[in-house]
Amino acid sequence: MALRILCGLGIDEIASTLFTTKSTINKRLVRAKESYRKNAIELTFPKETELGERQRNVLTIIYLLFNEGYYSSTSEHNTKKHLCL
Repeated sequence: MALRILCGLGIDEIASTLFTTKSTINKRLVRAKESYRKNAIELTFPKETELGERQRNVLTIIYLLFNEGYYSSTSEHNTKKHLCL
């Protein structure tokens, strides 16, 4: 969800980044959204004690975002400089 909502990547780009299909990504996003609604999960800033636990996930998202910017899988141009910056 972070790649879609926060980073603004499309379904094609996310699927390519995670080496899977568009339908798999669509299903994952639908399930995640349903889970958020069902469990009334609010998107809030984590507590200071949780930041260390979440650091690895954040770094992975940044890595995937940079890789998509450096070598775009869906664009005519291989590099999307705005994502790299």
